[in-house]
Amino acid sequence: MLLTVFAIILLGNIILTTNRGISNSSQVLTQTSIGIDCVSLATSTIEKAQRLPFDEHTKDSTWQNSLTALTPPASLGQEHPGDTLSDYDDYNGYPGGPNGSRTETDPLLTGIYKVMTQVHYVTRDASGNFVISTGSATWSKRLDIWVWNTADPTDTVKMTDIFSYWY
Repeated sequence: MLLTVFAIILLGNIILTTNRGISNSSQVLTQTSIGIDCVSLATSTIEKAQRLPFDEHTKDSTWQNSLTALTPPASLGQEHPGDTLSDYDDYNGYPGGPNGSRTETDPLLTGIYKVMTQVHYVTRDASGNFVISTGSATWSKRLDIWVWNTADPTDTVKMTDIFSYWY
């Protein structure tokens, strides 16, 4: 009888360990899927933005190569909320302004994703790194993208893209 009790305890312990392992694997697979979706959404946003002209004022052949003709830093974003995206800086706060975020739903049911974007003019510092230009237009813009799943908002993917205008 003592051997039977010991065998039942041992079997229960094995079953609990196996179930715990299966549960952990499922959680890791879900987190991995969410991470891949976040990276995919950020990458597709960058690719869409890169297809657009550098600035509203660089779209046509009458453009004069002057920094003063570019969109002022305080005006980066959509010219009119709800308009189509017509140039790179329209992604500043897309949609709806500086702190706007859009919602994406995953067709594979891993949840609802939030995407937030910001665009800044950037310049190089003494060490060659791009830093935000605080008050003037430059020939380079940086797009920052944050993507997170509403089920786990603590795990956020951030990607950055630099787009420079060459004339």
